[in-house]
Amino acid sequence: SWGLVRSSPEELGLFPDGENTGTGERSSVVSESLLSVENGLSKLLKVSSVLPIWFLNFMFMFAVLGFYIVNTHMVPYAIDMGIDPARAASALAFLGIFSVAGRIGLGAISDKIGRATIFHLSFIFQGAGIAILLFIKAGFILPFYLGAFILGIGYGGWVTQFPAVIGDIYGPARMGKLIGMNTFFGTLFGATLGPWLGGYIYDFTGTYTLAFLTGITASFAAVFLSIFLFRYIKKEMQA
Repeated sequence: SWGLVRSSPEELGLFPDGENTGTGERSSVVSESLLSVENGLSKLLKVSSVLPIWFLNFMFMFAVLGFYIVNTHMVPYAIDMGIDPARAASALAFLGIFSVAGRIGLGAISDKIGRATIFHLSFIFQGAGIAILLFIKAGFILPFYLGAFILGIGYGGWVTQFPAVIGDIYGPARMGKLIGMNTFFGTLFGATLGPWLGGYIYDFTGTYTLAFLTGITASFAAVFLSIFLFRYIKKEMQA
């Protein structure tokens, strides 16, 4: 703990938005983190600034929908495919562990290379992880663990980006309200609908294949929305 714990953020060179470091330079952890724009994005779109948050709301909805369709049903899916129940449950635990690694690792990396890149990659990882799960066969459990690993990294990566991007765009004064709105929207339509939809598709088709394909589609819908969002922001910043 002696090597890790600090008394204040200032010991790491971190200051409140807009305050100086004492050298006359503006301190900002997120400067250059979104679109390499030094002065941030809190002044973005005074008239039409409502548009980015709705991009983010739908991105969150699709991402959560894709994740919860699979997260809820991956163990029964694996058991249906002939995987031992104990091993199937252990892979779900691994997913949770790897999601923590994604939150910490990709969250830190996004401060260095930009939110947009991590957003895109995280959604792609999630879709790819779900796709790998479709290759499970009895006696061939490797795709299950590999899919859980990639899915966990992807999920952990994007779930930390939403508060950061909202803060980058709208500034700290409006973060609380907009993060609450974003979480409510994603939870209401994504986390609530996902498990039910996966179960309904299974009951209707007798297989989880279409349900998982729906999760892949939702994940890549989030990819495309994130691409459009950051292109829109870049265009407005250059206008």
